[in-house]
Amino acid sequence: MWKAIGAFLILFSASMEGTRHAHKIREEYEELQKIRYLISLLKSEICYARSSLEEVFASVAEKCEEPYRNWLLMMRNEMRCKKEKRFVKIWQESADVCLVGLMISRKEKEDLKEVGARLGNLDLKMQIRSLELYEEKVEESLRQIQKQMYTKMRLYYLMGIMGGILTVVLLI
Repeated sequence: MWKAIGAFLILFSASMEGTRHAHKIREEYEELQKIRYLISLLKSEICYARSSLEEVFASVAEKCEEPYRNWLLMMRNEMRCKKEKRFVKIWQESADVCLVGLMISRKEKEDLKEVGARLGNLDLKMQIRSLELYEEKVEESLRQIQKQMYTKMRLYYLMGIMGGILTVVLLI
């Protein structure tokens, strides 16, 4: 009786571990979709409203959810303070503070920070172009993740179950 309960608990916990890893892939995909949406909002606001970055961040923040709202508002507030900080530094520091819990890869975080290096000191056309280039990078990442997502998720589910079965067999 106790062996059966123990075996069930081991199998259950191992399969939940596989499920947790599978959900990480889905969360990364969803975060990249949110970033794509954010970039498209920034691009359209810069292009059509022709506002300053400070105003763009305030406007786009209203349409975004957390943590992106806090990030945009933090950048707007930093820019209002008129400190001697360059825009690149404001972008990167606020991204480090506000976007710390995002479920995206390190490469994606670095790419997001890199956009700020090109955004702050360019003319309007170049700002839009740099956002378009980053949007294309995000689109490519989304395509790659989507191609692999089903296979990897299925693999994680099976690895969790098989690892649990193996553990149970070894312990019995």
